[in-house]
Amino acid sequence: MVGGYKVTSGSKVNFYILDGRQYEQWGNGLRNVDALARREKSTSVRLRQELKPGTYYLLFAPDEAAAESLTVAAEFYLKYD
Repeated sequence: MVGGYKVTSGSKVNFYILDGRQYEQWGNGLRNVDALARREKSTSVRLRQELKPGTYYLLFAPDEAAAESLTVAAEFYLKYD
């Protein structure tokens, strides 16, 4: 997977790529998930992440200290080698 994002309004964001099991753990309240990719407290990221076939979740989570809302512009695509 190749792509990136930029926070266009608000402060920093935490970004994770999770598989199904990790996403379920996150949904159950576990915030220290062993993510496939993790970029914390960032405003802009370019990313190239090798992934095996499967289902994945891209998660943008506001920093817990942030009080305002966030807007993120993101573009990701799959690249097959």
